[in-house]
Amino acid sequence: MQLCGVDTGSLTNCQLRAETFTALSQHRGFGLIEDESMMTIVEYRLARPSILDLRSAPGARSAHRRPGLPALPENPIPLPRQGADSIFGSKELAMIHFEVYVLPLIVVAIVNFFLSWLYYSPAAPWFRAWARGVGRDPDAMNMTDAERKQMPFMMGGALVASFLLSYVLQVVVHSAGVAGFWPGVLVGVVCWLGFAVTHSLNTLFEGRKLSVLTINNGLYLLTYAVFAGVIAVWR
Repeated sequence: MQLCGVDTGSLTNCQLRAETFTALSQHRGFGLIEDESMMTIVEYRLARPSILDLRSAPGARSAHRRPGLPALPENPIPLPRQGADSIFGSKELAMIHFEVYVLPLIVVAIVNFFLSWLYYSPAAPWFRAWARGVGRDPDAMNMTDAERKQMPFMMGGALVASFLLSYVLQVVVHSAGVAGFWPGVLVGVVCWLGFAVTHSLNTLFEGRKLSVLTINNGLYLLTYAVFAGVIAVWR
């Protein structure tokens, strides 16, 4: 079986299916398979992102295409990942990796939990400014009865938030395909700008002071950037 004169048996991990991937043939003009008995459409399914460079195959440039089809493109064609039949109907989203590395997930979540606790502790130099900004007395040493009752829920929520942050950073970093600490840091900074900063600015409508937002985002930037860098190298 030939694809524009190229033996499809040499295309690793390809699956053929007659009724799909017509868009490739219509756009590029050579998604047809020449066979002794039939003319059909090819669907490429690859386990990892790759490219199909037909020019690397012997005789590919002089392939006996059907009359009227355009010449092969000068650049390789990017191929979808496995499961990319439809971005909405696929069982597996094409470009997102949801797999979890358990040890980095747990370590990052626990470190973030305790780092956040230290960041807002009275020992921090910005604690008094932050406490006044949220309407608390920075000199108060004891919690009220209402604060004691809320504490288990607040600590539980903070722990859940830490695990969610750790997991979502894994999804974003691995889906972006970055490897190396500094590329991971860059991904973390982008996430901080797109999610933490935008959400913080919207809290101005709730009466949050700019000083509180600045202190909060110091922690967000630190955790997003450093943890994304660590996740990028810890597999």
